[in-house]
Amino acid sequence: MLSLDGVVMGTPSYMAPEIALGHANVDGRADIYSVGCVAYYMLTGQEVFTGETTLATALAHVRDLPIPPGLLSKATIPPALETLIMECLSKDPAKRPESAEALSERLAAAVPADTWTAGAAHLWWERHSHSSLS
Repeated sequence: MLSLDGVVMGTPSYMAPEIALGHANVDGRADIYSVGCVAYYMLTGQEVFTGETTLATALAHVRDLPIPPGLLSKATIPPALETLIMECLSKDPAKRPESAEALSERLAAAVPADTWTAGAAHLWWERHSHSSLS
């Protein structure tokens, strides 16, 4: 994401509320929000919010509460992982993990090491990509 004075730039489906609102004091926790959006998509196959327009999508990130991914996923999501993703998606940056390092540590603790393998990743990609892998 790149922001200029008075200009909001980024992908609305992955945009933190503070960026959508054009706040000047955006920090790395906006990226934590975006990582939460990616994790949400990986677990559900759906974006956190979609709207009829890019503005509607950005506003949903500001106003709406996300549906917990466990309610949308066919897979069982460990409770600690779901809690972590929902914290990443907090509207309040202060309630998100404070850094990528903190997020990484909590993620490692939330998911058993053997849960996500290269084979599982390939299977996920096959199910969710619009083109097949070579």
